Amino acid sequence: MNFVHVGLAIAGLAAVAIPIIIHLLFRQRRRPIEWGAMRFLLEAYRRSRHRMRLEQWLLLAIRCLVLALLGLALARPLLSNSALPLGPGSRVVYLVIDNGLASTATGADGRTALQRHVQQASLVVGSLKASDRVALVAAARPIEAIIDPPAVDHAAVLANLGELKASHTPTDIDAALSRVRESIALRQDDPSPVFVYLLSDFLAGSADLTRPLSARFVDDERSIRLIASEPSAEAPLNVQVESIDSKRRVALAGATDLSGQFTIHLRRVGDVTGEAVSTVRLSAESLSNPEPVTVHWARGQSEAAVDLRLDVRGVEPGEVVVTAAIDRDALSADNARYSVLDVRDVLRVGVLDRREFGRPGDLASFPSGAWIRRALDPGQGSAISVIDIDPASIDRAAMRRLQAAVLTRPDLVTEEGWSVLRQFVDDGGLLWLEPAEQDQVATWPDRAAQALGLNWRWAREAVEIGQEESGVALADEQPSGELLSLLGGELQSLTEPVRISRILPVEEGLEEDSTVLRLADGTPWMMWTTAGGERRSGLIVYLASAVHLDWTSLPAKPFMVALVHEVVRQGVGRSREQRELTPGQVVAGALPAGAATIIGPNSSRYTVLAREGSATLDRPIREAGVYEVLDERDASLGLLGVNVEPDAGRTESLGAVQVNDWLSASGSWQWLDALDSGAALAGETTWGEISLALLIAALVLALIETLLARWFSHGLRRDLEVGGLGTDRYAISSTFAAEGRPA
Repeated sequence: MNFVHVGLAIAGLAAVAIPIIIHLLFRQRRRPIEWGAMRFLLEAYRRSRHRMRLEQWLLLAIRCLVLALLGLALARPLLSNSALPLGPGSRVVYLVIDNGLASTATGADGRTALQRHVQQASLVVGSLKASDRVALVAAARPIEAIIDPPAVDHAAVLANLGELKASHTPTDIDAALSRVRESIALRQDDPSPVFVYLLSDFLAGSADLTRPLSARFVDDERSIRLIASEPSAEAPLNVQVESIDSKRRVALAGATDLSGQFTIHLRRVGDVTGEAVSTVRLSAESLSNPEPVTVHWARGQSEAAVDLRLDVRGVEPGEVVVTAAIDRDALSADNARYSVLDVRDVLRVGVLDRREFGRPGDLASFPSGAWIRRALDPGQGSAISVIDIDPASIDRAAMRRLQAAVLTRPDLVTEEGWSVLRQFVDDGGLLWLEPAEQDQVATWPDRAAQALGLNWRWAREAVEIGQEESGVALADEQPSGELLSLLGGELQSLTEPVRISRILPVEEGLEEDSTVLRLADGTPWMMWTTAGGERRSGLIVYLASAVHLDWTSLPAKPFMVALVHEVVRQGVGRSREQRELTPGQVVAGALPAGAATIIGPNSSRYTVLAREGSATLDRPIREAGVYEVLDERDASLGLLGVNVEPDAGRTESLGAVQVNDWLSASGSWQWLDALDSGAALAGETTWGEISLALLIAALVLALIETLLARWFSHGLRRDLEVGGLGTDRYAISSTFAAEGRPA
């Protein structure tokens, strides 16, 4: 036997001591008072003493039993393995509800999938007995155990069901079922039957059938019934804004380039057998918005792309929220996507080189820093401000003003300087690193790798490559990457005349996709990385040759200006891209330094927690939109675009057979009766609750005790009358006093 309320059972059993204590207290002996007729009274008492004691013990036992039964009844005991069928008893019901992004799809009946799931779950709760316990788990990633351990407060369960909201995150059915399995395992001694209800439409965005379920219920010896709602045969048509790609994440207000140019990618999922029309709009505050573009979908077409441009000329510097949106459809959460465009009047780039005064005699003697300065500001209104910083005296104050830095003399950087550079990159800056032109035996790489958190291992000495006069050319086909993507078809013609005669290569630690430019023999010549910690949101770019004519002909070629500008502009912009999140994330490296709070839609606040150098939130973000990052003084540090994962909104129907095969790995599932959600519970009986029987027994015993107490008191009166004492009250009291008992 077990109890729903163990505390009441203990209290009821402890109450049994109350009649016993009263009995013992009244047994305290009093001083006997001698009087004339004492001899006759004692004689009458001796003749009925044994019967009176038996009556007293019987009344005491009945009174104790009444209190014990009353306490047990209130504690609601449950019998298991009983020989007597007492009717339906306590059951444990787990409700797992799909509230992910796909559950917001509106069906033909005008209701969302989540609304139907909540209604079915409410019907299940309504069909339960008062003693049944219920747990509630929301399956949107990250899953949330709203009620667990299971509770008998059905009103609270219904209230939580009514407040359950859809999350703009994918559904994680495997994690939700694993949580249920763990909860059941914690109650191994509970013999109550267990019912697990999984309520989902099982659209493609809710269940990944390519990933087997890890939760298993088949190994449990207890009675566990698994019930799932039947997969929806309906596949609502859903058009998504899959991505919004900016040609430049950082736009210069005075530049006449591709700043403000966006490519919006659309995807059509669900039932795509028919034709359709979508209107694409690109908008931003304080900017002139372009005319909407209409996309005509052919039958079976699932992808489309639209190019739109915002005019950023003359715009005040700052962050601008750009929104790409389409018409409302069956699933509205993925009809818009947000990007933050960083508009600047000038880009500040530091050249970390020891500047030598005086005019060099010829081009061959031009130092690397001089070539970099000319490339950054060629005198054509590039809107790039060049700031000279001595590499031997790098300080935090100077680096905070920069968005990018080009280090041409790493051999002069101190230990403190490397630490400042590490912080600069972690905070979102771009660091261009190259060998010193004087390097024959490099001593700085080990210090740089350790300080910057890199896994790279450089060669100790510069390597002469190719013929002394001609050198080695760059490969005809270069890796497709972000940094030089805008050069497109011009890249090959620009790189063709460039020759490299000396490099300081990275020998170990390079990742496959880290190469930006490579030599004709496949050797990486320019590479990039973001490695170095969860907080890092900036970029490190390494050029294996010093920008000097003794190392490469690059400085004297047209490719020099294009390379420097694209790497700086796109590299700085990439740190902007790192601040775009997806709902459900526990934010790590995407926040700017000093972030303390994030303000989201509807003024929701998230606290930033610092944990061993990484930044996380006190709870996951569950809604797409634009968020503002604040510091400890509530000053704005910038904006975050939070966009849904497109795959989470896929609305294709998966089919009942495929879903059943997928679920069967965890146990034997049956489909939920859509017309009677509690049908599976109605057929389940157990040896159960006997509270009512105990309560009736307690009332009957209380009545018997009252009748016996009255009967026994009349019997005592008759005994005294037979003894010749009559019914004198004083005589009866004196009789009990003689024995030390209450009247």
